[in-house]
Amino acid sequence: MEGQAYVPDMIWGTLQTEAYATVILTQVVNFLGVPDDVPAGVAERMQRQQVLHDGLHHYALAKAHAYWASTPPEE
Repeated sequence: MEGQAYVPDMIWGTLQTEAYATVILTQVVNFLGVPDDVPAGVAERMQRQQVLHDGLHHYALAKAHAYWASTPPEE
């Protein structure tokens, strides 16, 4: 299976940290008003990260991701 996608303002799900995925999925739950299954969704994303170590997948991130990922949210 092959696929390509470029989402310049979000880190791809497979590359998300547990904390980042929790924030993103919580925002989706709150916005859509769907049942809160954030812990299950985060666990699934963390499980999918195993493909990062198989040597068959390659990822490219925009330079801005390095800044977004390391900048704490504004209060």
